[in-house]
Amino acid sequence: MNCMNDNFGRIINYLRLSVTDRCNLDCSYCKRAASKSQTLMTLDEIQKITRLFAEIGIRKIRLTGGEPLTRTDICEIIYICKNTEGIREVAMTTNGILLSPEKAKELRNAGLDRVNISIDGLDPGKYKQIARAGSLTAALSGINASLAAGLAPIKINTVLMRGVNDGDIERFIALTDDRDVRVRFIEYMPMGGKAEESYISAEEVINARPWLKNHDKVEFICSVSQPFCNQCNRVRVTADCKLRLCLGNNLEFDLREMLLRDNAAELLRNAIAQKPQRGFCDGFVTNRGMGNIGG
Repeated sequence: MNCMNDNFGRIINYLRLSVTDRCNLDCSYCKRAASKSQTLMTLDEIQKITRLFAEIGIRKIRLTGGEPLTRTDICEIIYICKNTEGIREVAMTTNGILLSPEKAKELRNAGLDRVNISIDGLDPGKYKQIARAGSLTAALSGINASLAAGLAPIKINTVLMRGVNDGDIERFIALTDDRDVRVRFIEYMPMGGKAEESYISAEEVINARPWLKNHDKVEFICSVSQPFCNQCNRVRVTADCKLRLCLGNNLEFDLREMLLRDNAAELLRNAIAQKPQRGFCDGFVTNRGMGNIGG
């Protein structure tokens, strides 16, 4: 099978595909602005893009947003991705609000392998403070629905914020007890070029709880304190059909224009080869909100 390398020798085999920038939450750190519906990728475009990326070596796709479940055709999207030759895994990141037992079964039947569920507070008041909409009860029910449907292991994504939800760490870890659930604590990312008061490092959390070093159901995503750029194997497609090579870099390519060309695969390879060596290390200031990039 084909293998895609960038200019620094990294194998690129993972695509984060943002199917919408619309969301039923309004999380304080997301800084998302919904675009006009006509700019969002169509099913036909998603099919062409998936085939193109599979041709050059992408093997895993994660569907992101916005909130992917706000798309009424999400099961069709999953089916397209899963049944594209070369694609081995299709996952999704969701806030869980719309993950009813029936919906979870539909997603699984369409070919979805597993889900990550974003929950940033386990106290209803803190949850509302961060999400500014939605229901903690619904999000937690989404975990149970996903487990019942076989979308495991479930990973809970939690963006840690000092003075906001760092007091919930033990409660988040308790969600992993006796179930096929993991929790991933994510460092708050400085998308505006400077560290913010909300930032708390993974090292600080672990130093206060040394037992976490040996906890097999707890992970830390240390994009700020310990960037993993040298091992990065992913690229992103935004909901308005732009190829974005790095979360921490504004370089983008127009995929709609690329799809019109007979040598689209070659153009895509050439674009991905330009993936920056490093992301947040140099005071990066984003030209899009997190929810408009796809996370």
